[in-house]
Amino acid sequence: MSLGIKYFKLPRFQLLGASDCENPSAITRAQILAWQKQGIIEYLGVASDVRPFLESSSCVVLPSFYKEGVPRVLLEAMSMGKPIITTNIAGCKECVAPPFTPYENLLIGQNGILIPPRDTEALALAISLLISNKLPYTLAQMGANAREFVKGRFDIVRIIDTYIEKALESSFAVANSVFNPNSRLLCDTSFQRGTGGLELRSHPPYPPLHPPIPRQRFQSSTLKCATIDFMDSANAESHNKNAANISKSTSQKPTPKPRKAESPTNLAFVSNTCFGMYNFRLQVLKSLQKSGFAIHIIAPFDSSTRSLEQEGFITHNLYLDSRSLNPLKDFRTITMLHKLLKQIRPALVFNYTIKPAIYSSSVCNFLKIPNIALITGLGYVFINDKGKNCSIKKRVLRSIVCLMYRFALKKTQEVWFLNNDDKQEFLSYKLIKQNQAFLLDSEGVDTEYFSPKNSDVKAQEQGEIVFLLIARMLWDKGVGEFVEAAKMVQESMKEANKVESNGGGDYRLYSHLKSASNFWELVIVKILAR
Repeated sequence: MSLGIKYFKLPRFQLLGASDCENPSAITRAQILAWQKQGIIEYLGVASDVRPFLESSSCVVLPSFYKEGVPRVLLEAMSMGKPIITTNIAGCKECVAPPFTPYENLLIGQNGILIPPRDTEALALAISLLISNKLPYTLAQMGANAREFVKGRFDIVRIIDTYIEKALESSFAVANSVFNPNSRLLCDTSFQRGTGGLELRSHPPYPPLHPPIPRQRFQSSTLKCATIDFMDSANAESHNKNAANISKSTSQKPTPKPRKAESPTNLAFVSNTCFGMYNFRLQVLKSLQKSGFAIHIIAPFDSSTRSLEQEGFITHNLYLDSRSLNPLKDFRTITMLHKLLKQIRPALVFNYTIKPAIYSSSVCNFLKIPNIALITGLGYVFINDKGKNCSIKKRVLRSIVCLMYRFALKKTQEVWFLNNDDKQEFLSYKLIKQNQAFLLDSEGVDTEYFSPKNSDVKAQEQGEIVFLLIARMLWDKGVGEFVEAAKMVQESMKEANKVESNGGGDYRLYSHLKSASNFWELVIVKILAR
């Protein structure tokens, strides 16, 4: 081969996650294997530990158009120092650090790119821009920005602080007075826990990582990155010794007759699965347990129930069908919740996902038990909620859900949201009052566990670019758009070059153009022309 010819290797596209899910939007395993046979993607199956796959990737992609809370897989990727490409919708867009620079219909952030939902061409363009090295930051710089951004805003320590603060407030309120169901929990601060008692402090705001970049079309050369002034992440704190004595101090006082069964140290968590409690909230539960609280988990039993019990949590089986519209089934759920919560009589109840947020909140308010509802995502009925795309069935169902939310949350102390769009949607439908709404920055990520230093993975082959999508294999997660964009990028690169096969099926591309910049300009033009 003559000197001066530039070689380009096709990027690799990988899928990781369960297929054949019990979901109307599920993609069959047969379809995924067909894509793999065509050479478009590699299917990696399912893994209990995603860190090795994150470490070996160049960029993590989640083109979901489902209304997410804040996708944890994006936080994990950012914590591992990986840039991301995701959709400009509620939940996903929170993961890309501002300020943004517009490019066509994309928004270029400091750690990733936001694309419009359901837009294959935009995703292909974003992928090509990352490969081309034509952005204000290199892949390495965007990865470093991602880790600092997630440490400053989404670290699990900050989330644990909020939970413990609310639990202590409610516990002290129960210990010292009869609870007023119309009162709101105290101001949004967190406790500095130490041997000298409790000291209120506030978390610092999270500043943008860099000053804004002027609107411009990117030049062939990479722009220089300014010095980053990142916010220090919240430090892990010692547990409060006073919390362990709450039960002892309250037991010395006579308990009012109506609250005979109540123990201030009991906390209850109601969810639609035990898996969700173990997979997403284990560290929060363990921290509350170490702070002196007895943890009760009320959820349908599944494969994660035993793991929760091994952690010392008390589990209660709940009959709950998340997808059912049968009122008899829902009535059975309500009666079980009433019986369990009346027996446990917790100091505070956290209710997760749609049906627990509605039914358990209603029961808690009836029993005058303090409770917080967590809206982890708006779900199906709020997707495409306006215009001709919304069916009559969905409109009716949404109206019913809104009425139920409005009734159930009327006396709930706080309603926590994982992103501001969901919060504003609830307020716009007048489902809650302004003083009930609280914004929780995701469910957190352990930035020590998800750290590049904790992954023992061989370095990528020089020049190899890997785009990874981790999710359940659902159309709603944008898997179809990811596959189509991968195909589009591969075809555009092949069209921009002569193709040479090395005999093993691994295509190596070469260009007779003068520079790599010209090659990628041609690829991008071909994508935009589609």
